[in-house]
Order: sequence, then C-alpha cells, then structure tokens
Amino acid sequence: LMVGTEVFVRATTDERISCSQLVDVSPPLPRGVNRRAAGDLRQYLWPAPRHIELHADGQPIAGTNLQINPLRVDPCQLTFNFSPSGANVGSPDVLWTLWHWCWRLCSFDTSEETADEATCDASKGSCEASDVETRRLEVITLELGGASDEKPHLDMDESYQLTLDGKSSLRASSIHGLRRGMETLLQVLDALRDQSDAQRWHWTPGISADGKVVSLQIDDHPRFKWRGLMLDTARHFIPMQVMKSLLLGMASTKLNVLHWHLTDAMSFPLDLESLPKLAELGSFGPNKSYSKGMVQELIAFAANFSIRVVPEIDMPAHTASWIFAEPNAVSNCTHVLPDDPNEAKNVFKARDKLALDISSKRSVQVAKTILQEVAGLFPDEFLHIGGDEVDYRCWTTMPHIRKWMQKQGLGPVQALQRFFDEIFAEVKRLGKRPVLWEDSFDQGIRLPAGAVVQPWKCWGSVTLEKYQPKGPPSMLGHASAFLATKSSNSAVQSSCWYLDWPSQWTDFYEHAADEGPLQNQSNRRLLGGEAALWTERMDFTNVLCRAWPRGFAVAERLWSDTKPGAIASEQRDPQVDRRLELQSERFQRLHRLNLRPLRPGGTAPLEVLQSDLKNVDRTCPLLESQAIQRDEPPGKVLSDSVQ
Repeated sequence: LMVGTEVFVRATTDERISCSQLVDVSPPLPRGVNRRAAGDLRQYLWPAPRHIELHADGQPIAGTNLQINPLRVDPCQLTFNFSPSGANVGSPDVLWTLWHWCWRLCSFDTSEETADEATCDASKGSCEASDVETRRLEVITLELGGASDEKPHLDMDESYQLTLDGKSSLRASSIHGLRRGMETLLQVLDALRDQSDAQRWHWTPGISADGKVVSLQIDDHPRFKWRGLMLDTARHFIPMQVMKSLLLGMASTKLNVLHWHLTDAMSFPLDLESLPKLAELGSFGPNKSYSKGMVQELIAFAANFSIRVVPEIDMPAHTASWIFAEPNAVSNCTHVLPDDPNEAKNVFKARDKLALDISSKRSVQVAKTILQEVAGLFPDEFLHIGGDEVDYRCWTTMPHIRKWMQKQGLGPVQALQRFFDEIFAEVKRLGKRPVLWEDSFDQGIRLPAGAVVQPWKCWGSVTLEKYQPKGPPSMLGHASAFLATKSSNSAVQSSCWYLDWPSQWTDFYEHAADEGPLQNQSNRRLLGGEAALWTERMDFTNVLCRAWPRGFAVAERLWSDTKPGAIASEQRDPQVDRRLELQSERFQRLHRLNLRPLRPGGTAPLEVLQSDLKNVDRTCPLLESQAIQRDEPPGKVLSDSVQ
C-alpha cells in the first residue's frame, strides 16, 4: 500500500465478507498506545459528524451523563453483509476500501485482555461482564445506492448514515459516502474494541442501566465540497511514498482535494513528452521529477480514497525554472530584487521575480503546450494556472518588453490581462475551469465565468462599503473571497491556513472558510478551502509533521457543523483539545504516520502529549536553509514513517 505494492482485489458474488478473509494478521505488528477517553464516544470522532444521537425505544436520548454498558466488538471478526439492493457493493472498489479498513484495525497485536474477560465492580456502579456479553456487534450491512466505480468530482455525494443497533448498517448513495462512513466506523470501533473493564460509559451505544438497548445514529455530510491540502513539490522534491502517506492522512480526516503545486521558480519537476527539456534542465536533477506513470499512479491511488488531484502550473511569475529549456519565453530580470533588504540578499527570493516574457510569442506557445499535456494527464475539471506575485518591474525594466508594451499601448495590468485572456481561452478549449491565486483578481484582471479565486492573504484591513456599509473591516483574503463570490466566480479559501507559518493548531481552528464578510452568507460559490504546504523549508523528512496535526483543524472546520466564522480560543469547545489529542494518537497507531520529523535510527514515539501538539516549531522544526536538497535515502529514514 505505502511503497508501491499493488493489492489485487477481485469482485465477489458472496453476500458477506469479514476482515479475516481480506487481511493476513500474522505476524502481527505492535499495537502501541491506545488511551481511553472518559466514557464519551464523541471524543473519539474527528472531524465531528454533523448529526449524531443515541436512541432508545426509537427516541433520542437526552443528557450526557448516562450509565451505559458499551457495545462489545472485535473488528477483526466483524462480518460485512452486502445488501441485495446494492448491486455494486461487492465490486473491487468496495472490497479495496474494506481491505484498507481491515488492514489498519487488524494488522497488529490483539493479545491484550478483552473487556469480556474482565469483571465488574457493582460497588462502583458497573455491571457483570456477562451482561455486556448480550450486546455484541457482529454484523454490519453495507448499502450502496450508486455506482461503485465513480471517480471523485466536485459535486460527489459524500453523505452517509451509520446505525449501530440490533440491525447495524452503513448506508450511502455513492462510493464516496461509503468511504467517509467507513472512516467514521473505524474511529467508533477502535474506541469500543478491547475494553479492559466493564466500566459504564457516559455516552455510547450499548445497554443502559435499566436494560434498554441504546443505539447510535449518525447522519453525516460535509459542510463544504472542496476540502483540500496544497502540496508544493517545486521548492523541494517530495518522493512518491511520502505523497501517498500524505493522501492517507487526508483520507483519515475526510479531506478530498490534493492541490498539487507542480512547478515554481526553483524547479520544473514534471516530465512532459511535448517539452522534455523543461524537466531535464529545470528539475533538481536525475530522479527529481515525476513521470507520466508516476502521476497516473498517484491519481489512481488518490481516487481509492475519493480524493481529487488538481494540478497547478504557476504562471506568468515563478517561472525561472523554465528559462533553462526555454530562454526566449522568460524575462531574465535578475536585477529585480525584493523590496525587503533581507530578502534581497536571498538568492532564492531574487529568482522568484523572473516571469514569462509577455512580449514573446514563444511564452504563450510554451504555456499552452504545457497546459494541453497537463489537461490530458489530470482528469479533474479544474486546472490551476497560478497568477500570483507578478512583479511588473520584470517587464517595465526590460527595454525590449517596455518598448513592446508602449507599441501596443498597454500598461502592466493590461499586458497581464492580454496574457491571461489567451490562457483562459486555452483552458476553456481544453474543457477545464481555471483556478487562480487572489493576486490577479485583486489587481482587476477580468476572469471568465466559473473561474475560481483562491485567496491567501491573512493580513490587511478592507472595508466593503458597497456591500456591508456598517460591517467591520476584513482581511485582504476574506474580502477577495467575498468579492469573487459576488461576481460570476467561485472561491476556495486558504487565508490564515499556511502550514509553513509557525501558527499552532489552535490558530488554524480559530479561522474558517466563511470568515469575515462571508460569515452567515448563504453562498454556494464559496466552494470550501485548503491548507497550504509551501516547501521552501520542508522536504520529505518534515512535510508530514508540518501537515499534521494542524491540518486536522482545517479538516474539521471544512467538514463539521462548527460555529461559522472565526472562533476565539475562549469560545472553542473545551472538548476539542482532548479530541485532537485522541485523533493524533490514533493517527500514529492505526495509520502509522508520524507527527515528528523522520530520523534515521528508530521510530518516533507513539505517545502524544499536549505540549507536542501546541508547539509545532519545537516538535517539527523547519529546515535550517531553503538550499537543502537531500536525496531520497535507500531505506531507513523513509521506513520509519512510510514503510
């Protein structure tokens, strides 16, 4: 699963299947730590389901301090029944999902004492183990309403209904909803398995103190349809194994878009049949680029988790890596330096200023050729074309470009508009919808209907007097998202969710996609949001621990029914801290992904401490220099977290 091993799963006509038929549990892997919450099942669920209730006698149970003997379950002995009405439920896609579910829950030592072997102390308000024996979960019926081989897309149905009672079932209208429901089921059963005593829980399915059957009812669906993570593989090359690990982490927390920032000033790591010299000369070197086969493999792997892959080819700025293969397409404005004196001394920041030569026909030809091949390689309907941080000095200080602009009667913004008009037309011809960073939109570039603006600026103060004359000032990113959705465009919010910043998970949780002027607005054009992994000072050793657990906070804000808009620390539900701690522990134990940097000579500890979660720069420091470019090691370092 992790390092390229293929798993072949055949369709089955059997009406039921169990984990013991899908997973070889010997030799078992060590279990690790599994800390228990104080008897409330909801503390184990991340992201929190939209609607969750306990029922008895067909009615919801009120209260949170109940006395319930929890449901007993051994996930490895659990049988999945295929509903006769779900014709596709025994397909390879469904069985692969079940196999991955079983692999996480059953491929480790289960030799601990189980709850059924324990006895209860009546003086402490608990029950005999024999009473608990009467409520055991053994069978779950899977009901799938749609096609099992549907590929992920923007409007996919990710809703599901999970019921744990006498007739336990997981129902979904699509394979995507089934996968989201299986992730919740994994969290529920991991919490309930292997009870070491028969202590009564406060909130869980099982048997109440007065002998009533208490069932669990979850009716869940995402708040936003676009819940993403952006990964920059141009500043540092990220091996495929690590990218797959990132996808596993995304699936565990119900994120559904990998925004792949493929190219930038530092490197062009994408092999193209039409322009092979771009990667040959523009990547960091041999084995530092992604072949067509690798891209297809990653897209297929992501689809197994209902995750879309949206490619980004950044232009017209951040194109210094193109100049080695296409010198006539790039303005070699190396004299243009950042305004900040400290950044001006940074050769990497200076290189960032190079942009495509808008006076050259070759620049548009190259850009269109790249987009044509990328559009054929990536099936998603969206194509990100960058548009950020264009420094007009790269055009106005170059004599031949300045002369061309004067002849055409164009200022810098008009020249940028002309360039993008050609790119927009090509994207439309290719059957795609363009996505751009907010910079071009903020400068007044006219976008085609249906284009998506991605704000990212978590600063500034803007008053939107035309729309909200009495409203408070907004940060630049939130104002851009609001204005984009008021036009014929859509927005995907990344403001305040940059994972290369030293912000803690609490900072990420405080912000929202619908913050500022977007709060309490019924706006379908706000598609959702993304956390961003810019890798100037990240590589394969620390990219995962920079993503998690802070990415968990973004995932919950995009999925769950949390309070709209910003949430101050004092307004945050106090249970969120405990829930994040349990999610982080499970993330390492079941998904086998580390929250610390990869290091040779041993695995990272599974123990998760609040101090680790609240200081990312201590727990997972950035690289000392942007210049570090390590080769993928031959085994040990990657094996700690990946293999």
